[in-house]
Amino acid sequence: MTARRSVVLTVLVVTSVINVVMILHLIRLHSTKGSPVSTSSDVKHASNPGLQGSPQDLRDQQFATLHRLKRNLTLQLELQKKIIAFLSQEIINNHNFSYIHNPIKTCSSEKITVLFVIPSAPTNFENRDKVRKGSRASYIHDSNNQAKLLFFLGRSQSNATDEDIQQKINEEVIKYNDIVQDGFEDSYRNMRLKAVSMLKWASNFCGRAKYVIRTDDDVQVNPEKLVAALDRMSNEFSDFILGQVVSGWEPIRRKENKYFLSQEEYPYSTLPPFVLGGLLGYPMTTVKLLYQAALRMKPLWLDDVFITAICAQKVQVPLLADPDFVFKHWAW
Repeated sequence: MTARRSVVLTVLVVTSVINVVMILHLIRLHSTKGSPVSTSSDVKHASNPGLQGSPQDLRDQQFATLHRLKRNLTLQLELQKKIIAFLSQEIINNHNFSYIHNPIKTCSSEKITVLFVIPSAPTNFENRDKVRKGSRASYIHDSNNQAKLLFFLGRSQSNATDEDIQQKINEEVIKYNDIVQDGFEDSYRNMRLKAVSMLKWASNFCGRAKYVIRTDDDVQVNPEKLVAALDRMSNEFSDFILGQVVSGWEPIRRKENKYFLSQEEYPYSTLPPFVLGGLLGYPMTTVKLLYQAALRMKPLWLDDVFITAICAQKVQVPLLADPDFVFKHWAW
């Protein structure tokens, strides 16, 4: 077991122990016969004496509420045990590529509320420049927002043309210092690797950020509305993936289609519900969960299905939508 994996599992176990203590405390608190359990009906009875039932009726209501509480807490505890057991399994998808460019100090010296992560092809120089002049750039340049933005690239292929591309990327890094370039080959079929690289970098080098927002490099977004939507969801959920949720989609079996999935890769007739990869938002705790899950699941090259459906289901992260958390492609 590596030191990093040991630390991750220790944090998870400590969190579970804290939750268990809280659960046991709640059960002890409410398990004494006649102890008050506040419900909406109790409030109504207290405010309107004419609606009060007999003492036995009230006791029955209290014990029914207590039973539901115990059942829900037991289910939560069992679910946490399953997640911890899964995250204790051996890693089968090591993401051990060497960085070509890694701006490790991006998040080191200040509090970060939002980290924008943007997957980009090595040749997408124009798209990156457009992002640097758009709404996301304006948002991060306002110090009140405590936000950062990084592009994520893979390695160009080894030929003369790509050597020129790499040289241009090197110059871009010197000028802007906003590119993370990982050592895997940048290709469409390696989208999963790029998705995992973003989760990994955020977990390892920006782990104190509150949120991570992933956008494509060819979309328009309203950063203020995105962050406001994340804040709303965080009031109700500790972990979640926010975006455009789709369901009932069938895998494409035509080899000429760029989204082709073979029977060997995915034998089922319908894809699980997932979030479209053009725009995703998550709390940092969710990012860390998804990264650890991705290291332990059989890979699927379609990154949005792999991360937001397969991995999310394994660690019980819900998929959510919000009318303000939307994107639009530049070409549309």
